[in-house]
Amino acid sequence: MSEHTGGLSPLSRRYGYAADHVLGIDIVLPSGEHRRVTAEDEDLFWALRGAGRSFGVVTSLRFTLFPVDRILGGGLVFDPARFAEVLQHYREWTARVPDELTSALSLTNFPDSPGLPQHLRGRKVLRVAVVGTGDCAPLLAPLRRIGVVEDTVRSVRYADVTEVFGEPTTPHGYQGDAVVTSDIDPAADVTGLFDPDTEHAMFLVVHHLGGAMATPPTPANAVGHRDGRFLVRATTPVVHPAAPQISTLHRTMLETLGRGSTRRMLNSLFGDTPQQAVACYELTHHRRLTDLKHRIDPANLIRPARGI
Repeated sequence: MSEHTGGLSPLSRRYGYAADHVLGIDIVLPSGEHRRVTAEDEDLFWALRGAGRSFGVVTSLRFTLFPVDRILGGGLVFDPARFAEVLQHYREWTARVPDELTSALSLTNFPDSPGLPQHLRGRKVLRVAVVGTGDCAPLLAPLRRIGVVEDTVRSVRYADVTEVFGEPTTPHGYQGDAVVTSDIDPAADVTGLFDPDTEHAMFLVVHHLGGAMATPPTPANAVGHRDGRFLVRATTPVVHPAAPQISTLHRTMLETLGRGSTRRMLNSLFGDTPQQAVACYELTHHRRLTDLKHRIDPANLIRPARGI
């Protein structure tokens, strides 16, 4: 569950990470003890909200809910040949928007596959997805002035928010990597890295962070790199046989856009990427997590991928 490792939502800039609103956790520890962890158990409560899967098997969570009925949501679609220009405008625009607006810029390369809708086959799609509360519509004017080819932003029920991003509603396997960065390279143009004859879809996404995500909750938790301004993510659906050199392609995209950042977000690492948990936390936090792991699980019985 993403609440263990942070948890991005469509309104994360408004409300913060999912882990910031966990009130209590029921967990079976490596010793077999079933414990209800709350803020009174300072170290474990801190660790479980950000690095939880390394310390036991969580059986239930209690967390805060927020009353959200309708939102402003949808996408602004641009000509993918203008990627560098749109990226520059997006970088400048995100520096001015309030916390009520969460967004992500994506460039997707679809293969010419019979399994895809006809309007997507063999195409690149450049899109800014937005979700906002309150009167956010006027804030989109600077992006609309660039020149959109499709505009689906409208008032929708929050229950229908999955339509905003157009992502699968059923689980899918992905291979990919992501970096947290304080800035993106406004001159970066990665469109040349997308193979027009590819047999596999490729997703490059720049998530705007900050807002409420930058402020630790009270009591604090283990979520790392709160000072990051963007999360740059490159993913490809898992296929067999694996696409050749796909990890190298992901890494090149992230290094180009992410200005060489090596900071990671745990729940945005997919497949057999070699990145380890140490890259997902500040060093002092990782040492604290490691010390707690030695106390809670000295035999290292719980061994998740990229665990503590």
